Amino acid sequence: MAAHGTTGGMKATRRIRPTPALAAGLAAGLAAAAAMVAAPAAAHAQGWSPGVHVYPVPESRFVWSEPYLSEDGTAVGVTLFDSNVFPQPQTGAVIRPAGTSQFSVNRILNDISDGGAFTTEYATRRSAAGVVDVLVPSATRPQGSNQRSSISGNGRVVAMSIEQSSFDLPSVLYRWTPETGTQLLGSYGPGAFQTSVRGVSRDGTTIVGDGYNVLVEDDVPWMWREGQGFTLLPTLPGAPFASGTVNAVNGDGSIVVGTVTSQSLFPVAAVWRDGVLTTRPPTQGFRTSLIRDLSDDGSIMVGLMNPNGGGQSLNVIWTAETNWIPVLDYFRLQGLEIPSYYSSPFLEVSADGRTFAGLVFDQRTGTNVIGVFVVPSPGVVSVIGGVVMIASRRRRIRRVV
Repeated sequence: MAAHGTTGGMKATRRIRPTPALAAGLAAGLAAAAAMVAAPAAAHAQGWSPGVHVYPVPESRFVWSEPYLSEDGTAVGVTLFDSNVFPQPQTGAVIRPAGTSQFSVNRILNDISDGGAFTTEYATRRSAAGVVDVLVPSATRPQGSNQRSSISGNGRVVAMSIEQSSFDLPSVLYRWTPETGTQLLGSYGPGAFQTSVRGVSRDGTTIVGDGYNVLVEDDVPWMWREGQGFTLLPTLPGAPFASGTVNAVNGDGSIVVGTVTSQSLFPVAAVWRDGVLTTRPPTQGFRTSLIRDLSDDGSIMVGLMNPNGGGQSLNVIWTAETNWIPVLDYFRLQGLEIPSYYSSPFLEVSADGRTFAGLVFDQRTGTNVIGVFVVPSPGVVSVIGGVVMIASRRRRIRRVV
């Protein structure tokens, strides 16, 4: 369709001799289009090429949690478990286009920075060279704990939810930077029992998460910013429970995503843009939706929908043009060839919206593999065609007037 539009737009401009003002505007548009195309290519110089890249899990290992994708789309962090040993040792690994590196010690990987330069564990930051910074010296992860840490894209801000010495005791938020060291930020509010971090903005200015009160176990979404402290994010008015969860934040902290409880008691995907809540309801036939991750500008979001009456969940991608669409359908529309034996993965997405990563079930072997999906850059012709079409439409309007 883009090719047809491009051809029509270019023919229209040939039939109309442009004025100097239109020519200048068109030249500026072409320059801007070229810059738009060049920027994603430069950003992904060290990333994966467009297409589908699959990494089998090593024999006798399995992946307990979803992989973490760096914001620049150049590295994936994952925790591998040994299925033949109990209690099962956990080993972090970092996957890059050039190869995979695996930790030599028993660690659970929580998050990864741009380029895989740093990863985080419960209360530590690890460099790609294996140097470990202990950020909360007295902290050890309780057995079975689901608390975690998050790291900014540049690797210089780490946010950690740290529990007491036994499982399911109150957790509080810590923040570490090379300049400030470790700071105790505390709880999101009075009576908070759990304060769980879910993400750090790429620029490190914003920490997001959720938690619950010791008396009322409704999930409370929150954000923290330097100089402002904790701010509670709004939930849906009229809902039986003022409840919401947070999953991710964009590059500068202006967009937060997760879920809120709807008036029908079912979770619905939530977007807080500059603190203002909007929702992304599920499509017909589904009763719940959630957003797991988003591109920097919020134009692409990845998530999950659950069908009415139960049944298998559907992994989906949201754009303004498509609404919710199954993940593999979206990739195929982008020109990727997806084998029929791969299941739909639950994904994370890079800041520019081009690289996706998640666990993929291989129906041939009955095992999970780690999949990285890279959609091609917008073509120069289609982008320039859009500029030309706009210019020619403006020209036609001026002629009518």
